[in-house]
Amino acid sequence: MPPRSALDLTNPAGVKRLLTITATRQIEDVSGVSFAVSKTAQDLFDNRNPDDTLAKIHLGFSRYEQGRYREGLEISLSAEREPSSWCNYQVALCQIRLGDLDGAAKYVDRGARRFPGDPAYYSLRGLLAACRGDADTARQQAELTIRNRRSFGHYHHAQYDIACIHAVLGDKESALDTLDEAAHNGFPCHSFFERDPLLESLRGEARFVSLMKELRTECDGYRRLYRELQSSPGSAG
Repeated sequence: MPPRSALDLTNPAGVKRLLTITATRQIEDVSGVSFAVSKTAQDLFDNRNPDDTLAKIHLGFSRYEQGRYREGLEISLSAEREPSSWCNYQVALCQIRLGDLDGAAKYVDRGARRFPGDPAYYSLRGLLAACRGDADTARQQAELTIRNRRSFGHYHHAQYDIACIHAVLGDKESALDTLDEAAHNGFPCHSFFERDPLLESLRGEARFVSLMKELRTECDGYRRLYRELQSSPGSAG
């Protein structure tokens, strides 16, 4: 649970200070004495990024998942002050959904040069190839993504890209299999799946409809749990 904050109505940001100052990490020596070895939550709060780069990246990805691709692209581009493989990745995702395949290809090539060895560019190249009708290259890049799955921090996004590759190529069963894997590996975003144009070929499939129903039920459970935690004794909310 995040630290509580004090509201300051004179501050445009609304928040003045944290109400907890516990160190982010402590070490205890053999005598039992503990001491802080990291910045406190207050230190982190006071020295937060004034440009909110990370917040912009998250907001850009949220807009992408809402189907607001143009807005997601513009926000993501505005967050590029600090080099970020993830930001580069989501810029290309937005461009692909907007049909700007040449622009996406440039971003993929640039990202691969700036972040050599990052496996995210396999699935991006696969998406581009699929959208251009190059099935052999698309499947090859999907296979490279799978082979490098242990290199991903959030492999479910790459799994989702692979599902989109199969869907665009018309491999519906493979697309549904991989979409199911992505959804159950930490990416149950049914509202995004239902609007992503790359999954258009799956919308009428019984398996797709059934999976969306299952994921809505799962996400409704998370919402109920969140509300229960908010209202529980000791909650900061």
